[in-house]
Amino acid sequence: MAPPKSRVTIKDVASAAGVSPTTVSDIVNVKGRVDPETRARVLKVVADLGWRPLRSARGLRTGRRGIIALCLPRRPRSGDSWVLTSDYDMRLTIGAVSAAMDQGQLLLMAPTPANDEDVARLEVDGVVLVDPEEGDLSRLALRRNGMPVVTVDRELGSDDPWWVGVDNKAAVSNMLDHLLDQGAQRVAMLTADSPWAWFEDTQAAYASWCAKHGFEKLTALVDRANPESTAAEASTVMLSSDTPPDAVITDVYGAALGVLRAARDLGLRVPQDLMIGSAVDGHVLETASPPITALDLQPMDVARAAVLLLERRINGDDNPAPVIVGEGYLRIRTSTQRTSAVRS
Repeated sequence: MAPPKSRVTIKDVASAAGVSPTTVSDIVNVKGRVDPETRARVLKVVADLGWRPLRSARGLRTGRRGIIALCLPRRPRSGDSWVLTSDYDMRLTIGAVSAAMDQGQLLLMAPTPANDEDVARLEVDGVVLVDPEEGDLSRLALRRNGMPVVTVDRELGSDDPWWVGVDNKAAVSNMLDHLLDQGAQRVAMLTADSPWAWFEDTQAAYASWCAKHGFEKLTALVDRANPESTAAEASTVMLSSDTPPDAVITDVYGAALGVLRAARDLGLRVPQDLMIGSAVDGHVLETASPPITALDLQPMDVARAAVLLLERRINGDDNPAPVIVGEGYLRIRTSTQRTSAVRS
């Protein structure tokens, strides 16, 4: 058996190219002035020998580790919520991985840091923090330790411009307009009492839309930890009233399944008697019976944009501005398709 081949080093490259190790380092790190012919010769040797600089050594020279972290919120995982929340988080993760790879970065999946010790253990160049809460202690700890941070959606009460998201209000308004197109006259909303910008925006969009069209606001709260079961309870109360809604939307992922359950238990037909829409899309809604109309909030696009914005912040960009990737995509499915007519 042949002995294992030793790892190619920067000295091997320098010797084969007839230059010093310092010159090789300058060329691969795009530093200093090097004769074009020498640069081409060194790069050819690098390719021929298959040499790759050690990330740790490059970090010592540049002060960069080449690693960023994606920190997901500590979402409630009790009851029926794990499968529901993992769908959105997985798509965020895929988008972040794709963008990090394009930037030549490693991506670390990490829990949201709770204190300074958690931040110290991260050992990364920067963090993408998903869904910060108002007065978010994690972001404060990261900032206190000088860690560059970009958030997915803004933090309530903060004017920090380093965040990425979709136009939440426009997205929800588009869904409500679709329900109006389909003949809705009494639209209810199931939401949550949570200090996230998402809930503030969706509730504001619903209130504004109702005022614009002269509709009564009909709202009820559900528990984010158990969205399906609590939405079923709240919907049963609404739908059993003397003046029930003819459409229900919810901004809590998974709650639409509870609305569907309540409609079935009460003998209501979907969409003929009741239309159902979710402001957050996912596989469980697409495969429900009937499939539920939902908003695709572009988590992969948002994550990619967040990684690119974080790279700008790490590199010292001093002209930040929020990045809005779009208004989401309305995925119209059977649960709201009463007619093909379009409102004039």
